[in-house]
Amino acid sequence: MAGGSAAERAMIVGHGPSGSSARPRWHVPAITSGSDEVLVRPGEQIPADGAVIAGVSEVDTARLTGEPLPVPRGVGDDVQAGTVNGTGTLRVRVARGTGVPHGAGSELNGSL
Repeated sequence: MAGGSAAERAMIVGHGPSGSSARPRWHVPAITSGSDEVLVRPGEQIPADGAVIAGVSEVDTARLTGEPLPVPRGVGDDVQAGTVNGTGTLRVRVARGTGVPHGAGSELNGSL
């Protein structure tokens, strides 16, 4: 990810009660708790606490727990902000956000 930390930039793929959006968008910062889903690609830092709702990967939790080996994570597993995603792509439903509502930050081009 070029520029900014994961807490400042996150790919939000669904938000609000319907859980849908026209297309993935980058928000800086824009993660709220309970209603957002974020896409975490391989090597990216997980931007907020939440639960995996799709995908399988290993997560490096060394910064938080001191665990030297990545921990397997899949659907239903909790992940923590600040940990680093491994080789798979995870879709995470945010449990605890940044506290900044949608639209409070500037939007970036969502093209990938």
